[in-house]
Amino acid sequence: STIPVFVGDKRFFASESALGLYPTWIYGVSQIILEAIFVTIVSIVQTCIIVPMCAMLNSSMPPWISFLTILSALVTSGLVGSTIVFFCSMAFPTQDLAFIVASTIVTISLAM
Repeated sequence: STIPVFVGDKRFFASESALGLYPTWIYGVSQIILEAIFVTIVSIVQTCIIVPMCAMLNSSMPPWISFLTILSALVTSGLVGSTIVFFCSMAFPTQDLAFIVASTIVTISLAM
């Protein structure tokens, strides 16, 4: 899970922010960009495995449309989940509390 990474990163962010080394929004944007790149790469690999393994090609459409549809669903869900985890790890004081709240929110979102 990424919560330990974000919680550990929070200490560095707090010390660097107190020194005024960079604006707060730069940190948030850089985390979002890094997560977007990582989630996109992982989603591409997952889609390359899922589509042939589960026979998820729609015969009425070209294969690339099925591939992009599954890829977009995986990227979107990955980015939303990662953003929720990032927010919880920054908003709550302990890693345990952040994990409980983030996993609850993600589980409820998936159930809907």
